[in-house]
Amino acid sequence: GSVAEKIVRLVPVSTLTVHCDHPPFALNSVLCPIDFSLDSKTMLQRVGAFVADQDTHLHLVHVVESVLQPAYYAGGANSVFDIDKGLKDRITGNLETFYEETGLSNPVSIAVLEGSASNELVQ
Repeated sequence: GSVAEKIVRLVPVSTLTVHCDHPPFALNSVLCPIDFSLDSKTMLQRVGAFVADQDTHLHLVHVVESVLQPAYYAGGANSVFDIDKGLKDRITGNLETFYEETGLSNPVSIAVLEGSASNELVQ
């Protein structure tokens, strides 16, 4: 989609996109952007199958794309996480559950970010 296209174009490191029918090859780590859709779950399962016999580290990332209305700035809020203090923890828990439901056992790290998905994922 458009986010993947922007990431490939903007990221300052080598980037690889792989079709689902490509034969496996060794990978050290894989960035897995998660939006909790069925497509995300399918992508994660395919990545898991692709690296099944490897110790590939999976980086699950969810980006909250929010635009705060000016009224929130008056109250000192600079982030959606300022408005809803438990949001980041709930999303982190949902990412953990999302990963556990795949049955994968690769090493995993989880990050919840805020901003433009394509910009944050490039970081």
